[in-house]
Amino acid sequence: MKVSRTLHLRDHRSCLIMKTIISLWLSLWVLGPITAQPFNIGHRQLTFIDADRNDRPILTELYYPSATTGDNVPVSDVGGETYPLVAFGHGFVMEWSAYANIWNALVPEGYIIAFPRTETGISPDHLTFARDLAFIIRAIQEEGKTVGSPFFGRVDSTSCVMGHSMGGGSSFLAVQFNEDISAIVNFAAAETNPSAIDVCPTIHIPALIFAGGNDCITPPETNQVVMYDSLASDCKTLVQITGASHCQFAEQNVLCSFGELTCTPAPEIAREEQHRLVDTLLIPWLAYYLKGSCQASVDFQSILMSLNEWTALQDCAPCIPVSTSELKKDPSFQVYPMPSSGDFYLKGPSGLQPKTICIYNFYGVPVYQQELESRKNGIWEISTRLNPGVYSIGVSYSGQVETLKLIIQ
Repeated sequence: MKVSRTLHLRDHRSCLIMKTIISLWLSLWVLGPITAQPFNIGHRQLTFIDADRNDRPILTELYYPSATTGDNVPVSDVGGETYPLVAFGHGFVMEWSAYANIWNALVPEGYIIAFPRTETGISPDHLTFARDLAFIIRAIQEEGKTVGSPFFGRVDSTSCVMGHSMGGGSSFLAVQFNEDISAIVNFAAAETNPSAIDVCPTIHIPALIFAGGNDCITPPETNQVVMYDSLASDCKTLVQITGASHCQFAEQNVLCSFGELTCTPAPEIAREEQHRLVDTLLIPWLAYYLKGSCQASVDFQSILMSLNEWTALQDCAPCIPVSTSELKKDPSFQVYPMPSSGDFYLKGPSGLQPKTICIYNFYGVPVYQQELESRKNGIWEISTRLNPGVYSIGVSYSGQVETLKLIIQ
């Protein structure tokens, strides 16, 4: 085996060609699922009645996948698809309309988003709000089973409770009132009364917690970090976005912004950038836990480990494909074991002799290159010292380049 520590001119040119191919592949692999917009956004207002709480009315704004954009338009029925449900809790003295960034990001990806318009005053009842979140998930899923409902046959069985600030804390409380909730996500979650932190040890569903590095209203070290540490979830992730603020998880809101004027530090990144970073992780995470896409889990892990815009804590065993079949049907080459410690094998069909492999990081930058000697058995042993992460491998052979995935733990 011949290992090249420096790139010779010929090999460098080969890797540059492969880099162009890899960059295109990465854009389709990672950015494609995030930027795809297969659905328009429909909107409908419904009031649900909770008979178990003295017929409590819960006015709810729903945004959902539709064929045409508008109010009260039909839910999209393309291919008979059903859509996972997200119930979102607003922040203190904030309205649902402050979270257009949430429905604009998620509805086109195939999710129904429900915003209860309750507990918006200056003396909200956190436990009541949590019950509202839990109830509307059950109520809307029932709509999906009811003939004549605009959502009949369109609501999936999976769901997520989500929220910001007060609504984030209430999302923890909500889990105890609906055992069918599949996952929980929140943004700058605030401690509640009763305590969201105290209920975390009873929560076992997957959890994704976002925090702002410059959040002066609910500082991570006294709120989200404590919540993360207390969770009993089988898979939990805390993402602290560098320079992000409390209010910028939502759209511009006068009352929230006024609260931030009274404390420091101020945000160091733009609101649009904060939203982009959230969407980059949120979309693949939901695609895994609500839609069952194993590839989405790999994408999430790759993005989480590859970017420097945040710090993260994680206690999780991600779903990892055991072969390259998700990337290319009947690939000529295979990489095993998957994942590896950095030492792995490349296997090819008899008679096919690859010349060079180039390994690229998330950004398409070559981080390892090796020339390959001829092997009659079609197996090459590769030894690297790469950091844990998800990489792509360009295998050059017979004037072609095949792209494979490499996962190092």
